[in-house]
Amino acid sequence: TKETKVHFMGRPLAKQQLVMVDGFRVPVSLIRCRDELYQQGLGKPDLFKRTCSAPEVNEIVECIEKGENFEGERNAYAVSEAFKKFLRSMPEGLLHEVQELELEIGTSASAQWGIFVRLNDVARGVLIWTIRFLGEVASKESQNGMSPEKLA
Repeated sequence: TKETKVHFMGRPLAKQQLVMVDGFRVPVSLIRCRDELYQQGLGKPDLFKRTCSAPEVNEIVECIEKGENFEGERNAYAVSEAFKKFLRSMPEGLLHEVQELELEIGTSASAQWGIFVRLNDVARGVLIWTIRFLGEVASKESQNGMSPEKLA
């Protein structure tokens, strides 16, 4: 069987700079976006729904990928777009299979669990960590309007 190499933002996930956060190894790019969003406040209206200019998002992504510090004030919506961009670049199978399950009517919990347990340790940890963070965002729903359903 051919082994699939897992990539994140164009580099193998195994070669990403991962840091231990809350018991999970998570790519630094996601941590930096989360930290910036904490600083800006998770209560911004429609935090993960509003879009902003691609150049602004790309500037944040490039800054994070180069390991540079942010200069000046960052638009929280651009940071949330960068967070989503990093998530979308996760290895195929991490979020793709979970999304496929959501589209199938009547998908059993055991089928969902089957996909979860097939993920490697790093991917599983990133998924759990991300869900926990988005839970924090949803906890501010009265301020940001972002319910769990809107974040899904």
